[in-house]
Amino acid sequence: CWVCLGFWWQNVSLKKSMVYDWERCVDSINQQGTNTLDTRHMLIPLEVEEFRSFWFGFSLAMRKARTLKFIELYKCPTHVVEDIISLIPQLQVLKATSIK
Repeated sequence: CWVCLGFWWQNVSLKKSMVYDWERCVDSINQQGTNTLDTRHMLIPLEVEEFRSFWFGFSLAMRKARTLKFIELYKCPTHVVEDIISLIPQLQVLKATSIK
């Protein structure tokens, strides 16, 4: 479980991982002081409704992110990119590839 990682995890990659609880994920990001979140090649739901719910949960939870300065989004809907821009004022870099 990447949520249980030690204090040295300032850069988190979700490659080959599936997040089921974005609220807890963001709480851990804040507790660990994570600066960078990379979602490239993260496992995402394939069914349309699950996909929508997954990214909706991501957007809702990210409004609480206090320490992130760099996010790399991958295969997310365009509204998620827009949400992140407006929800995380301290963000310095946002990369978004393969937007759906």
